[in-house]
Amino acid sequence: MNLQNGLSLIRKQFLMSSLKHNFFKEFRLQSSYYAVIHIYGRPFIVSEGDIVTLPQKLRDVSPGDVIRLNCVSKLGSRDYTLKGQPYIDEKLFTCKARVLELTKAPMSYFIKKKRRHRRIKIIKNKQDYTVLRISEIKVHEIQK
Repeated sequence: MNLQNGLSLIRKQFLMSSLKHNFFKEFRLQSSYYAVIHIYGRPFIVSEGDIVTLPQKLRDVSPGDVIRLNCVSKLGSRDYTLKGQPYIDEKLFTCKARVLELTKAPMSYFIKKKRRHRRIKIIKNKQDYTVLRISEIKVHEIQK
């Protein structure tokens, strides 16, 4: 019984490694990809050429910089999807974005008050935004 269990385990491992290799071979032949990237804990579904507006200012970047996005939870194409737990290993793909602009929204005002009190507080807010263009999503070859 132990010999058969050992042989079946070896067959399963061989089958899984060959399936994994075939999957990546087919996955790399796809024409376009999409990715679910996470920036400051927020997920964004992007593909190549998309413009993403982040509701906060990224630290230590300036317009024209190219940044690499390595927190990707899903990477897929029309036929295949690769899902990470929680993220995909960054050796398997490259996702790059160019910072287009760092901008601010127009001034917004909020009135804060309580019932039966005369006090009214006006809160002013000018939200920072970062605009990115996804320049590249590429899947690498898997090393044996």
